[in-house]
Amino acid sequence: MNGRHFIFKDDMSRKGKIILVAGLFTLAAVFFLLTLLGDFITGNLEKRCTAAVCGTVTEVETTRYRKRVYDSDRPRYRTETRTECHIEVETDDVFRYDSLLSTEDSLKKGDRVTIHYDPHKPEIYYFDQTIDSTGFSGLVFSVLGIICLIGGMIFLFFFFILRKIQESRLY
Repeated sequence: MNGRHFIFKDDMSRKGKIILVAGLFTLAAVFFLLTLLGDFITGNLEKRCTAAVCGTVTEVETTRYRKRVYDSDRPRYRTETRTECHIEVETDDVFRYDSLLSTEDSLKKGDRVTIHYDPHKPEIYYFDQTIDSTGFSGLVFSVLGIICLIGGMIFLFFFFILRKIQESRLY
């Protein structure tokens, strides 16, 4: 077995090649759909939540806990953290929540937070930091989609198109 051409070796079945290429294109489509879904959700929130109030982080609690994870049928423990920020809100005539809780770990005590809410349904709201983190996940899904798409095209080229070129040279 030649180690240099392991992934492009000729003894890989045609069905296996098709499944690999189709799987990469399917993953690319899923990542792009997740990106579009995230954009739709954040865009919908931004359109609906036209009013804003401010709040101040009054307390930050960081809790450490041990989480059990199974690895090869035996439990292992991993320490994880959870951050809860208590926010005191400067309410107005519509938004009546005087305090909120956020799990955003970038907030610190004394930070000012803008809370955007829907004036027709004040129970629908978001923090500025939430939209920023959703935009970052959209970027990650887009990059993963591009990587899968490029990988699928490379495999498609090497598995099928290059083989057709080599076969045409033989005749």
